[in-house]
Amino acid sequence: MRTLTIVRRPGSIGKPRDVTIISDEKKLGELKAEQESVSIPFDGKEHAFQAQIVGRDGRIYRSNSYFENSGVKELKLFLTVSGSRLVLELK
Repeated sequence: MRTLTIVRRPGSIGKPRDVTIISDEKKLGELKAEQESVSIPFDGKEHAFQAQIVGRDGRIYRSNSYFENSGVKELKLFLTVSGSRLVLELK
């Protein structure tokens, strides 16, 4: 088993919100508004990770996709949420 850690970076617009972490179109876990980070186990295969929020208008907003196939034991990604814009970054 491998671990994905998502660390929330301060956004420029709005309060922190609940963020759903998805992998290959399936819910992998959730980063609650009061959390700064979350660690989620995932299997050793190739994956595409995204962050997702539901806006006040009821629309679903997703981040860019991060594709993982390096085989590292622990993957750490940083998430910036600014309004309805979500960005996942490695550094």
